[in-house]
Amino acid sequence: MKEITSITKQLTNPRVVMGQVNEILEKVDPGFREIQQAYRANVAQLQEESAGRETEQIKTYLDARERAFSQEVLYIAFQGLFLNMEIFRNPVNGLLLQDGYETLNREYLLESLPGVQLARRQAKAARPKPRSQKVQRLLEGIVEYYSYLETVGYKVAHYIGFRLADELLYYVLPGYANNQANTIAYAGALEKYLQIHLDALG
Repeated sequence: MKEITSITKQLTNPRVVMGQVNEILEKVDPGFREIQQAYRANVAQLQEESAGRETEQIKTYLDARERAFSQEVLYIAFQGLFLNMEIFRNPVNGLLLQDGYETLNREYLLESLPGVQLARRQAKAARPKPRSQKVQRLLEGIVEYYSYLETVGYKVAHYIGFRLADELLYYVLPGYANNQANTIAYAGALEKYLQIHLDALG
């Protein structure tokens, strides 16, 4: 059981997940590094502007945002894997790749995940009340960063799950044969939509 717990923790640890997300986005999105630097600068300035209990509140807020997103992106990656499996079982499901990305990712179900619900509530409760326009601007910068992650990160995670299935399902699903045409078409559409370079993933 310890081994299973260890694997689960590695898959769900927010710091590990966020580290992987950052590493992947640096590879595929030329503009990500600048976005990430702006986020880190906002966090550093927020910490400089705070004192006492407010410092702890900011940490709680940032940790909750990170925890919520890491659970969301893991869920969406699994949706990509499941979609690949559904297409294998019924090829007509390949038409789902033409749906809007929010539908494709099943984002409408995120609020039903207990861990996401809890982390979002904690983030909302811990969000500091701005004492100045500067603090307000810094907090808005945090929100903008996560808006980017929810726009680009979600979609890249879904594609990675879909592509992972091409290799993984061969070993666990009897008779599975991947359809590279679907994966190539999906990658091409996503690259065009987000102006990213998925071939950087190798």
